[in-house]
Amino acid sequence: MLPAREQASALTGLKEVSRLDHTTAVPTRVPIDDLQPGDTPREGGEDPQHCMVLAGIESGLPPLLVHRSSMRVIDGMHRLAAAKRRGDTHVDVVLYDGTPEDAFVLGVRANTSHGRPLTLNERRHSARRILASHPDWSDRAISAVCGLSASSIASLRHRDAGGPVLSRRLGLDGRRRPSDTTEARREAARLLGENPNLSLRYVARATGISPGTVRDVRDRLRRGDRPELTQVTGQVVAGGYDGSPEAFAGALDHLSHDSALLATPEGKDLLDWLGEHLVTDEDWEDRSHAVPVSRVYLVAAAARACAKSWSAFADELERRLHR
Repeated sequence: MLPAREQASALTGLKEVSRLDHTTAVPTRVPIDDLQPGDTPREGGEDPQHCMVLAGIESGLPPLLVHRSSMRVIDGMHRLAAAKRRGDTHVDVVLYDGTPEDAFVLGVRANTSHGRPLTLNERRHSARRILASHPDWSDRAISAVCGLSASSIASLRHRDAGGPVLSRRLGLDGRRRPSDTTEARREAARLLGENPNLSLRYVARATGISPGTVRDVRDRLRRGDRPELTQVTGQVVAGGYDGSPEAFAGALDHLSHDSALLATPEGKDLLDWLGEHLVTDEDWEDRSHAVPVSRVYLVAAAARACAKSWSAFADELERRLHR
């Protein structure tokens, strides 16, 4: 377990990432010369063309987010460069009181939610840094920060293993849940067996696992399967992957140690591609509520088109076995 002070810091940082909207906070006007360059997740620094566009906007830009103790810019380096280009001497900022590590997390979250998007490599690099500084955060919590799928975070966690092995992880809701859910799954199965009408959230609270994991247990029981996850071995069995987030993380962990894949640049690229594009139920459940009613059919059509492409990819792979 992390020391109590570090746990409190991680929880505070997670709540900041989840709830802080610095555009609605009361800004403070400070001299531009007081500000320092931030610990940016961007690899190439500021984009001069983007700064020029922002410099032409006279008003309406949100305040910069600044780390109070260091006066480093957490979010808004392009806006700061634009203000300097215009010859401004002062800018509006919102001051953040947190650790440098949490400030970096907040900066990554801000850069994935607005402005010029982070590249895939920038998001992966940021995820690795957050995995190192906040190893007790859940895959979904880091996913929400970096704009990568939870399964992609799980893949990075397993491939870069070497840090502390923690028995519990901190979720987006601020609750700690066990990393190994085997016993909790069995308890959830017992509760559902005694009363199949129990709500997912009730069972989740009683067992300490997420509602999504309870849903997976319930679905397994309905299919007549065991509630625990099947360990991934070196053998590939048709239909053996059940689609649960934990099982997918285990599958990627196995693939990430496959010498045949690691031996070639193409194999390594495939691992990155799989981690970025494969989607589990828990990846899309929260995001489905963000789709406006007026765009449901458009997004649904795009999802089905992606599913069709994945199905064609699966068919092509299986055809290779019979050539």
